[in-house]
Amino acid sequence: MNKSLWTSSYVLYTGGLALNFLAICYWFIDVKKINDNLKSFIDKEGFKIDFENCINNKQIEDFVLNDRIEGTKKFKAEIFSYGTNINAEKVKSIAG
Repeated sequence: MNKSLWTSSYVLYTGGLALNFLAICYWFIDVKKINDNLKSFIDKEGFKIDFENCINNKQIEDFVLNDRIEGTKKFKAEIFSYGTNINAEKVKSIAG
């Protein structure tokens, strides 16, 4: 009558919840902190840069990504990103 609590589906479900929670914590602790530190450095040094536009601009993102791809081809280097590599499939398909 008493069902075991640690079934495989329960373990996978709670493991997924834990990983999602970890990802959210990582975002708020590391990624957001890095962006905030970069913003404060830019402001402190007196650069006149619209930081929000830079991190949300698709043209700038594509330019940086294409520059990384060209550097990878030129120097035959492995592509490495700090944190998660969101554009991994795009890079692999372009870099060949």
